[in-house]
Amino acid sequence: MAAPTFSLSEIKKELTHLSAKELVEICLSLAKLKKENKAYLVYKLYNEHDLDGFINQVNAETTEMFNSAAFLYTHTAKKTLRKILKTITQNIRFAKDKKVEVELLMHFCKLFKSENLLHCNTVLDNLYASQIKKIDKALSMLHEDFQYDYNREIEELKNGITLEY
Repeated sequence: MAAPTFSLSEIKKELTHLSAKELVEICLSLAKLKKENKAYLVYKLYNEHDLDGFINQVNAETTEMFNSAAFLYTHTAKKTLRKILKTITQNIRFAKDKKVEVELLMHFCKLFKSENLLHCNTVLDNLYASQIKKIDKALSMLHEDFQYDYNREIEELKNGITLEY
C-alpha cells in the first residue's frame, strides 16, 4: 500500500507548526535520502547569494570533467558529454536563473568546440546544436543589454553548424 500523498500547501501548513530544531532534522534527513537533495541544500545555503561565484564554480567543475575525459571513441564521448550535461542541467535547475543557464551552457559549448568534437558524429553534432538552441531560448528571455553582451559569443559558437528551428 502506497503512502498517502499531500499537496504542497498542506505540507507547508504542517511545516509552519514545527520548531527550528525539527525543521533542521527534516532538512538533514532529506539530504541523506538523495544526493540531489544534498546538492540543492548546499546550493541554497552557500551559493544562492553569489551567482557569479556559483557560475565560476560550476564552470571550473565542467572544465575539470572535460580535462579528465577521454574522447577517443565516439561512444564514450557521447556518454561523457551526457554525464557532464546532466550535472550542468541540475545546477541550472537549482539556480532558476536564465543568466546562469546561458553562462553554463556557453561554457560547455566552448569546451565542446575546443575538443574538436563537432562533425565527428551526427549524434554529437545534434547534442551541440540542441545546447545552442537552449542558449538561444534562454537568451531571448534576458534583458536586451545581456542579449547584446552575449550575441558575439553566441555567433562564434554557431559558426560552422546548421541549426534547424
